[in-house]
Amino acid sequence: MPRNPLIQLNFSEEMNSTSVNTTSIQLLAPGNVPVPGEIIYNYEVNGAVYSPTIELSPNTAYIVQASTALRDLNLNALEAPKEWSFTTSALTTTTPMRILGNYVDEPMDLDRNGKYDLLTIYVDVEIRERDYYNMNARLIDNAGNLIQWRPTEDFFGVGVYRLPLTYDGRTIGASRANGPYTLDSVNFYLVENALIADTRDNAYKTFAYKPSQFDTRQIFLPVIQRG
Repeated sequence: MPRNPLIQLNFSEEMNSTSVNTTSIQLLAPGNVPVPGEIIYNYEVNGAVYSPTIELSPNTAYIVQASTALRDLNLNALEAPKEWSFTTSALTTTTPMRILGNYVDEPMDLDRNGKYDLLTIYVDVEIRERDYYNMNARLIDNAGNLIQWRPTEDFFGVGVYRLPLTYDGRTIGASRANGPYTLDSVNFYLVENALIADTRDNAYKTFAYKPSQFDTRQIFLPVIQRG
């Protein structure tokens, strides 16, 4: 965790935004000292985003507390207080976005014929400034051969998001390459200035799929929109 993190709490339902504040959510330094910060409610993801207004100390454990003062739209309180901790690194984020390093892959059998039509790899990112961002990355086999490039682009508010990169099952099957496949050359950048970017090479390895698990009869690539 960098010394200037965004701390996001996601809720299972929409919250009463007036209850989301620095009283109901606190960041505590060692000795239970409150850390000054600002909180916004991100309606896109039903999440509270806490941004410290000072740099945190390096290599230090901090505690996040969420109290029962939090309310949903029906004014129901959080069932019980929540608490968790994290430890900072010595680094500070200098770009308006960063790749968090969390990934997961999900195959999709859209026509339920027992073969996968798509393979989506989700990438968690942090957005510090509202703007248009693009992410693209290539999927390669174990020999380093390209299977496919895929992009995703959208406008994002401040917060933490899970972005989908969706690869065509027919292309994966036609490669005849056994998995795991590697998500490589991940480039996440500001659309108006591609030099402002965060990149990852050899970022993630998928499950050990076999090419025979993918449907090679058709290409179906729907537009993946954030829910």
